[in-house]
Amino acid sequence: MSGHQKGGEIEAGTSGGTATAPAQVLYPGMAESPELRWALIRKIYVILSLQLLLTAVVAAVVVKVRAIPHFFVSSYAGLGVYIFILIFPFIVLFPLYCYRQKHPVNLLLLGVFTVAISFAVGMTCAFTSDLHDMRWSW
Repeated sequence: MSGHQKGGEIEAGTSGGTATAPAQVLYPGMAESPELRWALIRKIYVILSLQLLLTAVVAAVVVKVRAIPHFFVSSYAGLGVYIFILIFPFIVLFPLYCYRQKHPVNLLLLGVFTVAISFAVGMTCAFTSDLHDMRWSW
């Protein structure tokens, strides 16, 4: 490869310039620096990756520890807690919306929301795997 890039420098936010036309910004009206934009993109991907990892870990623990789903199906208290776990993420959405611009609070609420969704996903996986196991045991 030669040292020439046809498409420009994507990380610098410019399109490819030629000898007759100078390099242009990535999109019209681009006011922020490319470093800030890429830092934001990295921050978003880190948060999403952590949310997916936490969801997978919590779901795996709920599925593998058989006492957890057994509690939910063996008593009325467990059923009440299960319904609360399913509704709780929707309850957390309201303060998450209200505090979306408050930096430390919004990250804490996002963590609470992620854990709430993780438990709901884990319980669903546990009950689905129970149904799958029962189907194959017949």
